[in-house]
Amino acid sequence: MGTFSRIIAYGVDHCRDSRIIQALIEDLNAFSSTLLDQWRRTKLSEVDRSDERVYFDQMTVGKTLPVLWKLLQSCLFAVVTILTSVVGRIPNERHLASDRGKNSV
Repeated sequence: MGTFSRIIAYGVDHCRDSRIIQALIEDLNAFSSTLLDQWRRTKLSEVDRSDERVYFDQMTVGKTLPVLWKLLQSCLFAVVTILTSVVGRIPNERHLASDRGKNSV
């Protein structure tokens, strides 16, 4: 995801059509909302970190959870990488920062 998110960030930096950036913001918002909603629906989200060894077997604690956390961490860093480029555009395109931008674009 790292390389892919950097390519998207590069595209954001060089995109001339701010409507595409606005659509990207909406897509990132939808992705983040869906990811959060799906996480909250899993039983894994209900277990406190300190209680993992009580509820999970050794395979889950040793293999599954580290891979899951790495995946979620990759998603977070990808979104942050892309949003860093989006935020860099806001001073030059203020309608991206306003609610009116959705209606006027």
